[in-house]
Amino acid sequence: MNKIKDYLWDMKYYRMGEDAEVHFNFNDLELINACRGQHNKLGFAYQLAHVRMYNRFPFVGKDIDHGLLRGVSRYLNISHKEFDTYRSKNVVSRHKQQIIRSYGYLVLMQDTQESIRQAILSHKTLGVSTHATQTWLETQLRDQKILFPSQDQLDRLCRSMRSFREEHILSEIYRKLNIEVIYAIDLILEIDSSGSSVLQRIKEPVRRSSVATLVRLCDVLEIIKRLGVIEIELDVPISISRYYYTYVKHKDVDFLKRLADKRRYSAIVCFLQYAYAELQDTLWNSHKHVRRNKTTASKRLIETRAREHR
Repeated sequence: MNKIKDYLWDMKYYRMGEDAEVHFNFNDLELINACRGQHNKLGFAYQLAHVRMYNRFPFVGKDIDHGLLRGVSRYLNISHKEFDTYRSKNVVSRHKQQIIRSYGYLVLMQDTQESIRQAILSHKTLGVSTHATQTWLETQLRDQKILFPSQDQLDRLCRSMRSFREEHILSEIYRKLNIEVIYAIDLILEIDSSGSSVLQRIKEPVRRSSVATLVRLCDVLEIIKRLGVIEIELDVPISISRYYYTYVKHKDVDFLKRLADKRRYSAIVCFLQYAYAELQDTLWNSHKHVRRNKTTASKRLIETRAREHR
């Protein structure tokens, strides 16, 4: 069946509780009309509509979407009150299995989870945030017609997939680091006599555009360049570099030192590469701002002197 027609509704324009605009195709109506009794027709159609809308079967009697039920009722011209009779029947489970067989839905199994694990590794642009992982996972399950498990199980699966991919990314980055880079990172984490570290100075925000700021930015860029991390090709999406940039930026040196080697070095390399690009942009913008201010100040001085000699 066509993937677009299989969903039938645009969830973007539907809120739970509102009357849904429901449509069934010819094959749907054949299965619906094969049910005996109005309550069975309505119940079967509601289960089918629910699984297409939410990619899971409803707990009939517990989480009724009344807006969706009214939409199905209106389309079939059957009173929604017939659903009360359907809920008391033992045909609910039989209809569920019939829908699974007829439409090729699958239940999430261990081998299916393993195939999803492999698919998530091949997705080059996916970030490592929980939201990005969950959105990707739900799309994968829908595309493969795999029914969503319970919300708790779906959350656990999402966390597992996120951890699995993050561990893989960190391993790939760590594998590219040589002993010189690792030693250089250890040095910038050391606390000096002033009670600060080189990493902390790299993380210091730019206050205002001035000549002193330009000098400081050039010094920081030179420090990062000498660490040898800029030449490393990480081959990770910009969203992942940004994620670890934010992660390292908000952690102190003591916290970073307590991390496992693979996570510490890989995260700091992502931070340094992203910070290098950010600081280059800041340097260019600050330079333009300083030049503009200098030009404006010079013009004011000339105008003042001209007025004095009039």
